[in-house]
Amino acid sequence: MARWRLSIAYDSPALPKFKEGWGFSAVISSDAGNILFDCGWDARILQDNLSRLGFTFSDMDLVVLSHYHWDHLTGLPVMLSDPSVKRTLEVIVPYGFSKNLMKEIRRMATVREVRSPQEVFPEIWATGPLGGDVPEQALILKGESGVAILTGCGHPGLNAILSAGSSIGVPKWLIGGLHDCTLSDLESSLRENPSLTAVLCHCTRCKDEASAAHIERVSIGAAGKIYEIEL
Repeated sequence: MARWRLSIAYDSPALPKFKEGWGFSAVISSDAGNILFDCGWDARILQDNLSRLGFTFSDMDLVVLSHYHWDHLTGLPVMLSDPSVKRTLEVIVPYGFSKNLMKEIRRMATVREVRSPQEVFPEIWATGPLGGDVPEQALILKGESGVAILTGCGHPGLNAILSAGSSIGVPKWLIGGLHDCTLSDLESSLRENPSLTAVLCHCTRCKDEASAAHIERVSIGAAGKIYEIEL
């Protein structure tokens, strides 16, 4: 059985003692190491929340960026300028990412563009761009019993994200921002995926409605929340 601990490092809202901010970041931890998925926009908030979760920038073995919007990546330059960060650190971006941004990131780290699904860490896959106007990728944790899908903003749409996960395994977790997802979209996806648990974060349009409706298998994420994932 594969096991990961997923810690939300940047989101709005935030648990007590954690700082909230507009953007998203999460740490995926396993025996293989630590991945930082997105970096929020304010590096001070990111660094403080990581510290409260027991991490420093130097603990990260890989950074995966979902897309090039400011609220998911502007914490990155401060992180990469930290002298304690591993020299082997690689930044994974989806194909179609801003060329100028890649050029700037390459001044401080290695950058890899992902065109189609590929394993970027043991049992962890980056999907590459999933369609839509914004080139955005999801991160998929693959175990024997299914997959957990991590998304930044969900610009490609809920169906495209779940389809990408389903191509690798049975969707068991969906965590992150889902932007234009409506309550109806969410309820339909839960019916079609009876093993799915959804954690709504960041920009998810239907967060308030879903919270008020007390939908089974749906919860609201926050900076400081930790999820133990076993697949």
